[in-house]
Amino acid sequence: MDLLIFDMDGVLIDVSRSYRKTIQRTIQIYLETCLGFARSRRGWITNEEISLFKSVGGFNNDWDLTSGLLLYLLSLSGISPLRKRKRFASIEETLSYLKTKSSLFRSKPHQRYLKFSGPTPSPSSPPTRGGDIYEGPFPNARDQRLDSRIPEFNIHLRRKNLFSFLDRVKSKGGGLRGIRRILGTSWQGWVYGVGDLEKDNLVKRIFQELYLGKQFAPHYRLRPIFYRGEGLYKQERLLISKEILSSLRRKVRMGIASGRPRFEAELALKRFRLRPYFHSVVTLDESMEQENRIFRSTGKKTKFSKPHPYPILKAVEEMGMSHPRCGYVGDVVDDMAAARAAKKHLDMVAVGFIAGHRQRKAARESLLKAGADRVIENPEELIPGIDEKIGLEIDKDQTY
Repeated sequence: MDLLIFDMDGVLIDVSRSYRKTIQRTIQIYLETCLGFARSRRGWITNEEISLFKSVGGFNNDWDLTSGLLLYLLSLSGISPLRKRKRFASIEETLSYLKTKSSLFRSKPHQRYLKFSGPTPSPSSPPTRGGDIYEGPFPNARDQRLDSRIPEFNIHLRRKNLFSFLDRVKSKGGGLRGIRRILGTSWQGWVYGVGDLEKDNLVKRIFQELYLGKQFAPHYRLRPIFYRGEGLYKQERLLISKEILSSLRRKVRMGIASGRPRFEAELALKRFRLRPYFHSVVTLDESMEQENRIFRSTGKKTKFSKPHPYPILKAVEEMGMSHPRCGYVGDVVDDMAAARAAKKHLDMVAVGFIAGHRQRKAARESLLKAGADRVIENPEELIPGIDEKIGLEIDKDQTY
């Protein structure tokens, strides 16, 4: 083994209380503050459901994942379809438009609501699970408090079909594109997740304010609108200790191929003092720069972030070794797909890493199915692995 390249999130860094929590809170703010849904007592999305969405592939970008989750939840909520997004000059205009549009929806006496068996629900009592959908007025629909709780009732009743929905998304190529192919454009007008965060990318604006906290204003030179507390990035911790990294560094050159923006990658590297361990760090910024170069020269839009192998190939190139034997360590299916694609150009071993997964058996199976040559649970397993003459030895017994 000559080179060992790591994903950052879920491999080097535990992001279960940072990026995962940011996704959950972005969805909460978007639905409750921007669209006026009543506060969900059970939470709009769980960590396990986020992992399930990531397992279908195509969700290496957490902004896209958040937009996809919002589209899914809105499709269950009973809210009226809104197919077209408008363009706005400021994020304040975008927010004002959505609040006005959603208030018009909530004020209508006839919507698609749940027909419940048993007594009429109240804001303090959830519905039974025996109802169906009907066209017509909901009892007490003029009660704004009850009316605003209907989307939560609908969502929690209907999400039992999540697995079949994700199977369909996967069959359509995964990611945000797969969700759009399933849902069409019906709820696209409710989700502002593209463009600039100072104008109309509401998803990214909320997300970045939450994750960066007090770093948001100086980095973007914008005042925060939704959140002014400490950034959730401060809840991150190391998954691979510096002792293990030091042992690995004595044996191989190491690099990082991450889907993080450069600023956020450097934030973690500085905070944990990791930069000296790595010869190369490739981030989302480098992938986007390559996308822009290709677009300028060909006029074609091509994604160069994972599952595309570009981040891995770029990291190897920057380390300047000819014909190296390489390993790539990742925790999600997009990582394994990227490593598998990199095998066309490199002597590459794809290593699945499940130390940060709660459902380890399911994670192991999905990574093997996605192309992992080996799956490890503990970072200590990397040290003897790189001493093998063929690199990280492929475990034939782990074939899925």
